[in-house]
Amino acid sequence: MSVSPSPVPAPPARQQVVRAAISDFVSVVVFALLAALAHGKGPADIAKLLAIFVPALAVAWLAARAWRAPASLKPVGLSVWAATSAVGLGIYAVVQSKAPHWTMTTITVVVLALLILGWRLLARAAAKSAQAE
Repeated sequence: MSVSPSPVPAPPARQQVVRAAISDFVSVVVFALLAALAHGKGPADIAKLLAIFVPALAVAWLAARAWRAPASLKPVGLSVWAATSAVGLGIYAVVQSKAPHWTMTTITVVVLALLILGWRLLARAAAKSAQAE
């Protein structure tokens, strides 16, 4: 009796990768907008935050190899969220020549978690709902 190897999962469709990348990008944009609104900042400050956190998101996608399972919560979503937060706060510290205040760190980590993980949870729920129909 021979045992056949388990099938290798098919790579995600290009469309799924693009949608996930856009969703993560929009998450970072919303984070920057919320931060600016909370502190009464303008477009220049939004641009500064985006110049910090968009490259952090790109590094996170590369480190997590997010294109392999872009909409998965675990491990990709968790990795993208953690790396975007850590790298973004690291870049912020370098740009500002000082570590961010602990409140900024906490709010950044929480808001990015809600946004980056949140859309993945919603997508998972929608997929389960569609399968149930």
